[in-house]
Amino acid sequence: MHAVVMAPKQTDPQFKLRLPPDLKQALEEAAMVNNRSVSAEIIARLQDSLIAVGKEFWLDRRIAAIDRQLEEQRAQINDLLNRPRD
Repeated sequence: MHAVVMAPKQTDPQFKLRLPPDLKQALEEAAMVNNRSVSAEIIARLQDSLIAVGKEFWLDRRIAAIDRQLEEQRAQINDLLNRPRD
């Protein structure tokens, strides 16, 4: 899923960026294919990568929570198995 990219405004902060020539060319080609400016292409790719990192972080937290639940359930099962039987 790609992020919706707004065209950069003249009032948006600017900075210089040095790119290797092959990377600059690849960005220019991708921008042309995607029918957007190089700036918009860079913004879209940065947004996509940040969204992916956010999803990965969320998944890592969810997996950790499930692991904790599993350990709690294992402990409960062990308690039940180790109870003295009448």
